[in-house]
Amino acid sequence: MIKKHKFNCPVVVKKLPDYKNVNTKLLEYFDTCDHEEIKNLTVTENYYPDSFNKLDFYNSSDFDRPWVQFFLPYLKKELKKIANFLWYDDFIVNCIWFQEYLRGNHHGWHIHGDNFTGVYYVKFDPKKSPPTEVVDPYNNKIAKKMNVECGDLLLFPSFFIHRAPVVFDDTKKIIISFNLNISKPSLELYDSKRISYGFFDNIKSKMGSKYNRL
Repeated sequence: MIKKHKFNCPVVVKKLPDYKNVNTKLLEYFDTCDHEEIKNLTVTENYYPDSFNKLDFYNSSDFDRPWVQFFLPYLKKELKKIANFLWYDDFIVNCIWFQEYLRGNHHGWHIHGDNFTGVYYVKFDPKKSPPTEVVDPYNNKIAKKMNVECGDLLLFPSFFIHRAPVVFDDTKKIIISFNLNISKPSLELYDSKRISYGFFDNIKSKMGSKYNRL
């Protein structure tokens, strides 16, 4: 007999420690750093091209940018915890950039490369700006609005189709996005736990993080 199983994918949301002080410093960097603007006025109901007030995506592989030098050690420390939580040894950050949205700005449906996509919310009010939306990879429907807030780190598989909907309020939204590869599976952790399919459910509170799966 052949049984078909629905394969769950890890989607992790974790509040980063001391995020208020870290975000204050990041905002100072973003006010003065080099950036680009992408604007497009064509918006339709089901599709819209990209529009940002600021971003430095075209320098995303430059790890010598001042804000990256400040933020990356802090980020890597937290990514190591999440990697172990997911039975990996560590993550490798391949590229990293920031995006700033004002009223009318948006980022249309897209995917990323590498193994995982990361989004860190530097300035974000879920009551005034729509959160990241992802498509359920199992039925190709608009599935979920991510339950995130300022200071949250969101990780999901890079093949997830996702978008940042149009900002309709007079507010500023700033996120840091990055692409990750898995350095290697943590075989020692795997052997020590003798992992079962219910293992994730038993360690939901391991890091004090919110944990969801699509």
